[in-house]
Amino acid sequence: MIGRIKILTLLTVLLTGIIFGLIVQTDKAYAADTFLVSADISNSEVMSDNQYLIPIIIKKNKGIMGFRINLEYDKKDVSIISISKGLITAKGNFMSDIDNKVGKSEAIWNNVSQITDDKGSLFYIVAKTNSNNCTIKMSYSKEDTFNEKYQDVYLECKDIEINLNDFKEDALEIKEDTIEDSGNNTNDKITNNTDINIDNNVDSTSIKSEEEARRGAISEYAANSKNPLLSDNMAIENFKNHVVDELNTNGYKNLVEVPDDKKDKIIKSIKDSLLSDGIDVDEQFIRDGLEDISIKDLDTKNTGSKKNNLIMIGIIIVISVFVSVVIIIFLKLKKKKMEDGNEN
Repeated sequence: MIGRIKILTLLTVLLTGIIFGLIVQTDKAYAADTFLVSADISNSEVMSDNQYLIPIIIKKNKGIMGFRINLEYDKKDVSIISISKGLITAKGNFMSDIDNKVGKSEAIWNNVSQITDDKGSLFYIVAKTNSNNCTIKMSYSKEDTFNEKYQDVYLECKDIEINLNDFKEDALEIKEDTIEDSGNNTNDKITNNTDINIDNNVDSTSIKSEEEARRGAISEYAANSKNPLLSDNMAIENFKNHVVDELNTNGYKNLVEVPDDKKDKIIKSIKDSLLSDGIDVDEQFIRDGLEDISIKDLDTKNTGSKKNNLIMIGIIIVISVFVSVVIIIFLKLKKKKMEDGNEN
């Protein structure tokens, strides 16, 4: 009996050791097959005020044929302007889904064969920030991330920590040339900055270098960031007129007077006013436009509007006085004529 107990105990210990070993090996295999996805801040650059081009890279890539990477952020601190393919994802189908209303965006890619390269960008994002330090949380969809055997690929996604001191303004000449080269074509790609769906099916020969991938990302940024309210002088003047009218209607002289808790109401009023004029734009464009037009211009236009109102009031008073004088003269003449008739 004692011998049997010893044998059972020994078997139990052996089985436990085997199971433990399998678990360790599984963990090691998982760790070895986990690909690292992160932001390459050292190769990021400033696009314009508070807008930054950030390449996303992958390391330890042993083979990936599709992915869906999720970006989440505080919509008060961050908005995504564009998401575009990188050098690694130049081959295949790349899509982006941007929804700044809720602070969630996605980068989606798939191909007919897996890619094992980990040199170069996975994709690019351009983010606009409203604070010096902010975070974009990065994760992935397991069911949409796989290799050529349609097996799950495990990604370790690191959050994007944006510190404005980390960014540099190098290679801006290339950026400006790229935007200028796009010319009027950028107007054809104006999109809603809070709900963008872009489908970029590309040929394998379309992007051959990281520089070309970066230029493509800058061109897409230029198209997506184009604000129709500020496209030309006429559009700017029209936008200012709508802003001033809504400020006057709500009893404000300029934007500075508008309390923070009332700004959303003013922006909605401006949006409705523009819509009544046949201009349907997202509120984000209005917010960006209000940052770009100067308060001095609005004050000047506000003053001019008041002057115009005073002139109109003056004209009405003059016309009223003139009409009153004419009526009085007419009545006096009529009365005199009646008196003369009575005398006869």
